[in-house]
Amino acid sequence: MNKKVLVLGFGNVCKIHTKYFDKNGIEWDWYDPYKALKESNRILQINKTLFKNNYYDRVFILSTESSHYKNYKQVRDAGYKGWIFIEKPAVLKKEHFDIFDDDRVVCGLVERFNPAIQALKQHLDTDKVINIDFSRCCVQTESSGSSVLQDIGIHDIDLFFYLTQKSCFNLKFDIVKNNNTIFLTIDSDISARFIWSKDTFFKERKIIVRQSDCTYIVDLQDQVCIKNYSMHGKIVSESLFVEKSSSIENEHNNLFLETPKPVDCKSSHEFLLRIS
Repeated sequence: MNKKVLVLGFGNVCKIHTKYFDKNGIEWDWYDPYKALKESNRILQINKTLFKNNYYDRVFILSTESSHYKNYKQVRDAGYKGWIFIEKPAVLKKEHFDIFDDDRVVCGLVERFNPAIQALKQHLDTDKVINIDFSRCCVQTESSGSSVLQDIGIHDIDLFFYLTQKSCFNLKFDIVKNNNTIFLTIDSDISARFIWSKDTFFKERKIIVRQSDCTYIVDLQDQVCIKNYSMHGKIVSESLFVEKSSSIENEHNNLFLETPKPVDCKSSHEFLLRIS
């Protein structure tokens, strides 16, 4: 790819993305007024001159969540008209939801690009789904500085809406918080249970989908999707084909298309605000 991107923010999230920029030969500059680093590819100011010659193919906003909207406005006000990637969650306030009216914004909900999720979505029959369980737990030493909901919960909230195509409005829910562990239940014709924790010693990213005719067990870390069903009175476990690959790299490949595939994440952000 002969591309050039501008990154706003320079932290751990930035390093995850720039790893794949470097791998795929994508040049990148970065801007962060709060970092006291001297780097050759650092931009010191966001202004109209920066964007006047269409120098950047994409802008990645990888700053802290509370700065996303300010950085987005700064880039648009400086005249950039191209595609902007904003890491999840894109906004934390209802008054900033005009971001979702911008048809050249893609939100960084990377699990949608997990090959195991793509395999599950291909086989899922929403008319037969009874309930879904989500579990996402981190080891105790992992910390992003964000809340549990903002850091890890948003992924599974988004996957619930992505897989079921449900509306976020009028969903009944119950939520229990205990230290850095959260339990959420959604009461609907497709019910769902979630556990998110930063209190555990073991990393876990799993989904169980129970349909009336089968059960899917998905491991998002190992990128495995297993279908369990009954045949001739016996339980059969079938491993569905999953072409394993980097979810982040898949996300980048989508963003660098001439017209990226949309990531409609307004429902997940609406619901995140409701339960926060």
